[in-house]
Amino acid sequence: PISDFAVEETYDIVVVGAGDSGVCAVLTAVEEGATVACLQKEEAVAANGTGASAVIKGESTPAGIKRWMADWSQVNGWRTNNALFQHYVDHSEETLSWVIQRGIEAGVEPVNYEGPDSVKYDDGNVCAVIKVRQPSNLELMTALAAKAADEGAVFYYATPAVQLVQDADG
Repeated sequence: PISDFAVEETYDIVVVGAGDSGVCAVLTAVEEGATVACLQKEEAVAANGTGASAVIKGESTPAGIKRWMADWSQVNGWRTNNALFQHYVDHSEETLSWVIQRGIEAGVEPVNYEGPDSVKYDDGNVCAVIKVRQPSNLELMTALAAKAADEGAVFYYATPAVQLVQDADG
């Protein structure tokens, strides 16, 4: 165990990882008024891909969404984490809107919207999905990390985890 510390810092929230999820978590926490530090093992933000998607619930039917979810689960060999998948369905529209808006505020415009990519079933049910393309998720997350830092978040890069210390109450 490491017991000698050069400095101790206290934050409301410490996010581990400055990728797509981590950067968004940092920015959200800062917007909510928390003091935040982000620990990133690489020397910069790390994000992959060029886009994101969302289920547009207002343009979908409940049965269409359930069938679409079942279709995706089948394609993935029934190894889907159903609770996590349901969370995506329930929150992806709001989340994607948030990311797009924050990206625009940070100077990164979406390249295009590919959708809605609706799946229409023979029984009349539908699951509407929209896809958004960015120049790159790395460019977007780098801009959002800079926005979070401008709003008070602290990023520590080139910081691999070596020991986690928690208070007795967790």
